[in-house]
Amino acid sequence: MFGFTKVELGIIAGGGLVGAGIGLLGFSVRALRAAPRPLLLGAAGLQLLSVVVTLLARTVFYAQGRTAAGWCLFAGVFLFCLGIGMVEAVVHPMVPAAPHRDRARRFNVLHAAWPLGMVFGAGVCWELVGRNWHQVPLLNRWLPALWRDPVPWEVSLLLCLLPVLLHLAFMLFMAPGRVPPPAPPPAGTTMGAAWRDLAAPGLLVLLVLMMLAGSLQLGVDGWLANMAATVADNPQRGVQVLLCVSAVTLLLRILVTAAAFREIPPLEFLVVSACVAAFGLFKLSTAGSAEAFVQAAIIYAVGRTFLWPATLAVAAGHHTRGGALTLNLMSGGALLAAGLIGVPVLGLGWDHQAAKRLKENAPEVAGRYVVEETPWFPLCPRAGLDGTRVAAANTDGEPISRNVLVLRKSGRPFQSQSTIRRQAEWWSIASGTAEKDYKKVLDASGRGLRVTLKWWIPLPVVMALLYFGLRIYLRRRLLYRGLYIDGKQASGGVAGPVE
Repeated sequence: MFGFTKVELGIIAGGGLVGAGIGLLGFSVRALRAAPRPLLLGAAGLQLLSVVVTLLARTVFYAQGRTAAGWCLFAGVFLFCLGIGMVEAVVHPMVPAAPHRDRARRFNVLHAAWPLGMVFGAGVCWELVGRNWHQVPLLNRWLPALWRDPVPWEVSLLLCLLPVLLHLAFMLFMAPGRVPPPAPPPAGTTMGAAWRDLAAPGLLVLLVLMMLAGSLQLGVDGWLANMAATVADNPQRGVQVLLCVSAVTLLLRILVTAAAFREIPPLEFLVVSACVAAFGLFKLSTAGSAEAFVQAAIIYAVGRTFLWPATLAVAAGHHTRGGALTLNLMSGGALLAAGLIGVPVLGLGWDHQAAKRLKENAPEVAGRYVVEETPWFPLCPRAGLDGTRVAAANTDGEPISRNVLVLRKSGRPFQSQSTIRRQAEWWSIASGTAEKDYKKVLDASGRGLRVTLKWWIPLPVVMALLYFGLRIYLRRRLLYRGLYIDGKQASGGVAGPVE
C-alpha cells in the first residue's frame, strides 16, 4: 500500500527494537528504587498511544503521502516497544523477591513469554493475512459472501492489542498490594557500577556476544515471515513458518532448558547452539522450496533459542557490582544492536541484491520495479524494489486501484497526492506485462535473499569461536571450573532482562 522498500520496512521495525532498548536502559535504575505500579501503567499508556498513532498511518498516507506515513509508523512502533522496555525493566527485578523455590519456575515462565506472544500474534495473522472478510473462519457465517474486500492490517493490530488491555486492566483493578515489589538492590548498585563491570575482559566479550546474538536472532526473525512468503510466493506460508518457529522456541524454553543445563556446561552448550544456528542459516540460504525452508527454519530456531538467555546466565555467574543493572545494560545493548544493525542491514542487503540481479537479468523490468527515489528516512538508501508495485503485479493492480478509489471517495483532487498519482501512472504503463514481470521480480528477490542469508552465516560462526575462546580464557583464569547452571540461571538467572 505505502510503496516501502525492504530497507525502509527494516528501519521501521528496527525503530521498535531501539525503543525497547532505550526503555530498558532508561528505566532500569528507577525500576529498582520506585514502586512498579506507576511505571507499568505508564508503559500501558504508551502502548495505547502507539496504537492510535499507528492507526493514523493510512489516513496520513492519503492526505500527505508515503513520507509522512513512514514517520507515523516509525513513531508508533517506537512508542509501543518503549513500553515493552519499561515493562522489562520493572518485571525482572521482581523475580528475586519470590520465594527461593519458586524462582526457577518464574524465570522459565518469564523467559517463555516472548515466544508465547509470537505464537499468539502469528495465530491471529494466520486467520487474517491474505484473506477477504468472507474467508475469515469466525466471520464467514455472519458476513455476506459479496463482501470480498481484503482484511486490513489494522484489524490484526487491534487484535494484538488484547494483551495490552489485559495488562492495563490488571494494573487498574488489582489491589496494589498484589503487585510484588522489586528485590532490594545491593548497596552501591548504580548505572556507573554497571558500566565499570564491563571493563572486565570476560564481561566485555559477553557484551559483544549479546549484541551479536541480538543482531542474529531479532534480525533474522524479523524477516523470517517475509522470507518464507517470498520463497513460497504465499503470505500464508510466511505466517505458518513464524508460528512454527515460535512454537518450537516456546517448547524448548519450557521443557528443555533446565534438563539441558544440568547435563552440559553453559559455554559448551552455547558453542553447539551457535554451530546449529549457523547450519540452519546455511540451509535457509539454499532452500529452494517452501518445505525445505520450513525444515531449515526449525533447525535455525533450535540453534538460536538458547543464545540470548544462556549468555546472560554465564554473565550472571560473574560477581558484578552493578547487579541486575549490568545484565540490563547487556540486554539493552543487544536490543540496540538489533534495531540499528540487524534488521535494517538485512533488509538493505536483500533489497540491494534483488535489485542488482534484476538489473543484470532483466534491465527493462528493473526499470519498472526498482526505485531510486530520495529516502524518507535520513541517511537511508532508497534504491530497492517498490513493495506496492510488486504486490500490484501479483494481484492485477489491486492495491493501486484501491488507493485511487479511496482518494477519489475522499473528495480530494487526484493530482494532490503525488504518491498515488505516480502509482496510477506507473500501472497504466506496466499492467500489460505485469504477469511476466512478476515472475522475474520474484526470482530476483529469491536469489537476493539467498545471497544475503549467506552473508549472515559468519555471525553465528564468530559467536561459536568467541564462546570457545571465552571458555578457554575463563578456565585458564580459574574463573570457570566446569560451571553448571540450573534452570533458574538458564532463564536469565538474576534480576536482569531476558528477551
